[in-house]
Amino acid sequence: MSADVLLPARLRAWAVVLPFAKHLVPLRLLARIMWSRRRGPADGERQRRAIELSLWASRLPLPRARNNCLERSLLAYRYLSRAGAHPRLVAGMRRADGALGGHVWVLLDGAPVHDDPAELRDFVEVVAFADGGRRVPAST
Repeated sequence: MSADVLLPARLRAWAVVLPFAKHLVPLRLLARIMWSRRRGPADGERQRRAIELSLWASRLPLPRARNNCLERSLLAYRYLSRAGAHPRLVAGMRRADGALGGHVWVLLDGAPVHDDPAELRDFVEVVAFADGGRRVPAST
């Protein structure tokens, strides 16, 4: 059976686990766990499908699912890396209307895969992870 056929089922399985894991496992460890390097050349079609399906899986009607940015981004980070890409998982903060808010997103070749770049403009990167779940300096 092709790995592409199993991709939705794998994403769904992670979508069930992540709402609980994110409360039990530190982000630095989640980043390492979710990284999954595929052997071979980058596959643009698989990357496109990983982005699309990570968005789909994060919206599934599962217990505790709320289209959460952390869960969606961890799914994209995992399956983009499996498709031979070099995604960057980023967590940031912003102050809006006197309240502090956080967000997590994935960059691929410097561009956000799910978010409008204008929506990220006010966020300050706090922590970022690259290949292998390795922590890298946040952009300033």
